[in-house]
Amino acid sequence: MKLIRPDELPLAIEALEAGELVVVPTRRWYMICANARDHDACARIYAGKGRPRSKSLAYILPSLGAADERFIMTPAAIQLASDFWPGDLAMILRWRDSEYAPSSTDRRRA
Repeated sequence: MKLIRPDELPLAIEALEAGELVVVPTRRWYMICANARDHDACARIYAGKGRPRSKSLAYILPSLGAADERFIMTPAAIQLASDFWPGDLAMILRWRDSEYAPSSTDRRRA
């Protein structure tokens, strides 16, 4: 494992694209991150944390626009995101298109 400084962010992106996991410190906790499209990498998060599959992983997005592309953003969700993103706010949202939803039992958070 290598500590990646903020000025080395491209290394973290390369690691995610290569199917590796990346640990990111936040103000409240450490997040174990994977490319959400890489089901094997996501499975390693579940296995490594001993997390039951019934407990969804967070889906981190770069912007409100990106959230709106993937999820149904109600007026209340838009207001919350506008007021508190970027930040620690997590919301449980419905997928806009079932093509992106992993399965009906696997919810994602934005």
